[in-house]
Amino acid sequence: MRNEIRREGVVRIFDKGTALRAAGVGLLVALVSYASAAGAQSRFWLRDDSSNGIRFGTGRLHTSLEFETRYDSFAGWGQSESGGLEEVGDVVLHVKPRLELRVPSRTLALEGDAGLDYVAYTGAEQSWTSRQSKLNANLGFNGLWNPDGDFRIEIDERFVRSDRTTNYELGVLTISNRNQAELAFDVQPGGGALSLRPSFTNTVEFFEERFQESCPPGIDCQGQVEPVNVNRWNYMTNTIGLNVGYQLSDRSAIVVDGKLGIHNYLEEISQDFDTNNLRATLGFVGLVAPKLELRANVGYGAQLGVEEAHQDNAFSGVIGGAELGYRITDYTRVQVGYRRDFHSSPTQLHYTNDRIYLAGQWRFIRDFGARLTLAYNMLGFPDDRSDEIFSLAIGPEYMPSDRIAIGASYGYLDRVSSTKSPAYEYARSEFGAYVAVRY
Repeated sequence: MRNEIRREGVVRIFDKGTALRAAGVGLLVALVSYASAAGAQSRFWLRDDSSNGIRFGTGRLHTSLEFETRYDSFAGWGQSESGGLEEVGDVVLHVKPRLELRVPSRTLALEGDAGLDYVAYTGAEQSWTSRQSKLNANLGFNGLWNPDGDFRIEIDERFVRSDRTTNYELGVLTISNRNQAELAFDVQPGGGALSLRPSFTNTVEFFEERFQESCPPGIDCQGQVEPVNVNRWNYMTNTIGLNVGYQLSDRSAIVVDGKLGIHNYLEEISQDFDTNNLRATLGFVGLVAPKLELRANVGYGAQLGVEEAHQDNAFSGVIGGAELGYRITDYTRVQVGYRRDFHSSPTQLHYTNDRIYLAGQWRFIRDFGARLTLAYNMLGFPDDRSDEIFSLAIGPEYMPSDRIAIGASYGYLDRVSSTKSPAYEYARSEFGAYVAVRY
């Protein structure tokens, strides 16, 4: 089961359950699935643990438990000696139980996982931060009917509760509750190189207001350090999509991807900003050298059906990106890429995101490896506001056995904004260490 909600992109038709089964397709699947795997940053990636788990029919049930201690330099806003606002740190404990089920079958393949993350703020620097303790969750299910046939049906469901929202317009510390359900059909006419994947996706996301939990008692910083009334960002999107792929060789393919998302806000105050978001791209995915892979697409995006009062702020322009990856082994690879896209907003109708990134993972020996992600995001808004976000994540991991993973991590994020608002200008460092046991 994918460890995160699927990313949109040129390589979608090569995900699990799609229609390309000709020679060499397995290699392409492995190449493009790395994008999702890297984003998830799952533990136990260094060694093959397929023999672990409890037999469950033709499949296996895995259980795991992870303990992590992390120092977060930005657990909330406090009052400085001069009476202004300052970032307050804390020692944060994570307890993460998880279940994973995989049942392969030629008739109906099933995958499911359920993970919880209890986040306990200890109040190490200021006692009030302990009120921010919370429970996060990552729950998912995938069912694939007739996985080896020329016609397949796939159902995918994913719920994520997290305090690391992917909505860049919202400031730090916002909690997101996101559910995404997808129904897709994979068709390979005549069993040839052509594949079709029509799909329907429903996405609902709710954001929790924190009021002044991010400030010490008696300090009124609401609106200064985070957007007011974050529930106005609550939305539902129904997306109709069609992917068309044509395999050029056993190592490359052309992909046409089209999506129309009907984006509706759930709060009355935001409903004037409802839009229909169109994305259409043409792309290529494949090996351009024995160990060098290219994924690239370019196309057009637009916001349709916009209220007359907001038409001047509607997005219309080029979207797409390119990623070049050097793959030495399944465990050692490096990727560099650029992507441009737009996202809906209940305040300015949209914002754009130009993202440049570098990602890599290395297995130095069988039991020891490390991962690195470096990214730079440039956000643009219709009112000429601009934000810049630089982020870094790095961490080594050691697996003395197939059942135990021990590791450390360091993350850094620096954000600046032309608004000069504390809600969008902050720096954050996180140092962590963890141990996880899996069977």
